[in-house]
Amino acid sequence: MIEYIKANRRIFVIAGLILLAVLIIGQQTGVFSKIVSYLANIGTGSKDIILFYGDDCTHCASLEEYMKTNKIEEKIKLTKLEVFNNQNNQNLLLEKRQKCGLDVSVIEVPSLWDGKTCLVGDTDIIKFFEDAVK
Repeated sequence: MIEYIKANRRIFVIAGLILLAVLIIGQQTGVFSKIVSYLANIGTGSKDIILFYGDDCTHCASLEEYMKTNKIEEKIKLTKLEVFNNQNNQNLLLEKRQKCGLDVSVIEVPSLWDGKTCLVGDTDIIKFFEDAVK
């Protein structure tokens, strides 16, 4: 075995560097959190609930406080995606808005996609969570 490793040292070094690059890119792009969220929802009956939010959004902060106080993420499987600083998340939000027949020329947060419909605004989303945990 040691002979094999010595003979193929370059291959192991290259493979290690590729793995390191994949890990760094995955960490910076948020791919790992999306994969973990996806795997967590497998077999849970989740409707692929996505909560879109924006950094420095006051309504998003109010919703986040409600969610923490009521332990919503312990009760409902959902994916949270920030849209102000992430173009991929923003594109996904616009795709969901289009499916709902909403104006795609604006970004409104917080927004929630429950797998078939869109909710916009902290009040409607809080009502959704209240109904979902009953």
